[in-house]
Amino acid sequence: MKNKKWKALIIIALLTWALMISAFTFEKQIPIMEEGNSNQITPYWINTDDISLKLSFSGGKANCTVNVLGKAGTTKIVADVKLVRINSDGRTSTVATWNNLTSNSDTLRVGKTATVTSGYTYRLEADVEVYKGSVGEYISLSKEGYY
Repeated sequence: MKNKKWKALIIIALLTWALMISAFTFEKQIPIMEEGNSNQITPYWINTDDISLKLSFSGGKANCTVNVLGKAGTTKIVADVKLVRINSDGRTSTVATWNNLTSNSDTLRVGKTATVTSGYTYRLEADVEVYKGSVGEYISLSKEGYY
């Protein structure tokens, strides 16, 4: 009876040891991002190659730019763009809205301006749909700037 207990304990110890070794081996195989490493997480889009927003200010005007580049075969790009002012209490107010900005190709480039008041943070928001035939892909993004 004692012999069976010892055998069972030895088997349990060996199995535990084997699991620990495989766990340590697995841990060493996972790449760890080090500080300063240029690896970035980037979204994977089906219809879109690149999308960017630019918000700059000059002479009481906000310069709002939206650039969308669709993948090969893109048939249509539609964007709704909004510039909002963020008040000191956190509430927002709409400064300008540009809806249904459309391109029937694989590229949409839009530049708009709006009158702004200095001393506020502004947010440029874009809701974009990129189509390949009838398959649409929805992307929403924003960019903030202080004037």
